[in-house]
Amino acid sequence: MFPAIPPPPFLQCPGMPSIPWKTWRCVLQVYVDAAAPDATPNTKKALLLNALGVEGMQAYYKAADEQTLPEGVQASGDGATCDAYQQALAILNAYFAPPEDAF
Repeated sequence: MFPAIPPPPFLQCPGMPSIPWKTWRCVLQVYVDAAAPDATPNTKKALLLNALGVEGMQAYYKAADEQTLPEGVQASGDGATCDAYQQALAILNAYFAPPEDAF
């Protein structure tokens, strides 16, 4: 089997990403599915954070600090209703995805 090719960093340097978030997220998902199909949510989250690039990771941690989860969703611990990978994607979607009325 051939090794999976990781996506380019989403946001390595300050400024605008060279690939739109929605497109990059799809490329990342193909990579995660190919590289670690049986990985735990925490491992998938680590792959995601690693692929973000330096500025992307800083943006994630800033957004995660400011993020409030919807009612009924727990981030971790007993009774968690959202896995770490899906939670990280939700935070990044809210941060990087353009508003629906932007077009």
